Amino acid sequence: MMENIPLTLALLNLFLPLISFIILIFFGKKLGSYVHWVSLAFIGAMLCVAGSLFVDIFHHSETPILSTSIQWFSTGAFTVDLG
Repeated sequence: MMENIPLTLALLNLFLPLISFIILIFFGKKLGSYVHWVSLAFIGAMLCVAGSLFVDIFHHSETPILSTSIQWFSTGAFTVDLG
């Protein structure tokens, strides 16, 4: 269960803007002048999710995040590696 937390956080951060959009489209007129609080709450939630995803990936990782390196381009003796 613990190994799926980064995936869950990434998917949550992906779909929160869509959920916010749907709520604002269908309930925006009913909320009236308070509609901006819904969008601000979702933006704050996305910030918290992104922060916790960042901490989870970089703080709890024992292995390197990017373990492979590729050659981006090469010109004579000059090469630029990525990773």
